[in-house]
Amino acid sequence: MSDFSVPVNLVAWIMKHIDPDLREFRRKDKVIVFDKQLICNILGVPSGDEPVKLTCNADEYEAFLKIREPFMVGVREKLSQCIDVLKTANDKTTFLRAFMLLALGSVLCPGTNNAITPRYLHNLKDVSLIRSFDWAGHILDNLMNEVRKYQTISKQDEGATECPYLGSCLVVFAVCSLSLLCCTHPYFHCNDFADLFQWYYLICCISYLYMFDYISFHILQPRFPNVGPS
Repeated sequence: MSDFSVPVNLVAWIMKHIDPDLREFRRKDKVIVFDKQLICNILGVPSGDEPVKLTCNADEYEAFLKIREPFMVGVREKLSQCIDVLKTANDKTTFLRAFMLLALGSVLCPGTNNAITPRYLHNLKDVSLIRSFDWAGHILDNLMNEVRKYQTISKQDEGATECPYLGSCLVVFAVCSLSLLCCTHPYFHCNDFADLFQWYYLICCISYLYMFDYISFHILQPRFPNVGPS
C-alpha cells in the first residue's frame, strides 16, 4: 500500500465547526451528528454496552500489574514492545491483549506520545468479553475531548501557523465529512480528495471488525488450534 496522510488543514477546519457538547458539525445547511453508530459504521469496531474502564479497585491492582508486565520496558509503554509481544505470543489471550492495545494505541485512540495505554488492560482480563465493551462510545468521547482541546488551543494561539499535536482517531472527521464538504473549499484540494478516498478504502475494507474476524480464523486458529474463536 502506498503512503497516505490525513489532510491536516481539512480536519482542523472541520474541528472548528463542531460543537463537542452537542456532538454536531454544522456549516450553513450541512449537519453531521456524531454518535456511536457513526463510529461503528466508519471504523467497524465491535461495541457493546459495558463502559470502558481505565481504573481498577485496590484488590485488582496486583492482577493488573501482572498482565501489564509483558508490555513494559522499564517504566515505559512502547508500541515496539507491544508489537514484539504480538509476534511472540504463545497463547490466544496474550495475542488478543497485544492486538487490542496496538489497535487502540495506534489507530482507534492514539495519543501524542507514540505509546500504548496499559490502562485498557482493565477491560482485557477476560478476552472473551472484548465485544461487550462500549469501544465506539469511548472513541467518540476521546474525539470530542480532542475537539475541545483544539478549540481551546486555537483561541489561545490565534494566528499560529502550525496545528497543535492531537490524539484520537481524527480520520473519522475526514471520512464522515467526505459526502458533505464541497471540493471547492480552499482547504480541500485534489490531492486531499484522493487521500480521503484512500483512507476510506483502508478503513471500510480493512475495518477493525473485519481484522478481528480475520485474525480469529486465519491467525489464531493455525497458531492455537485447540482454542475456539472468541
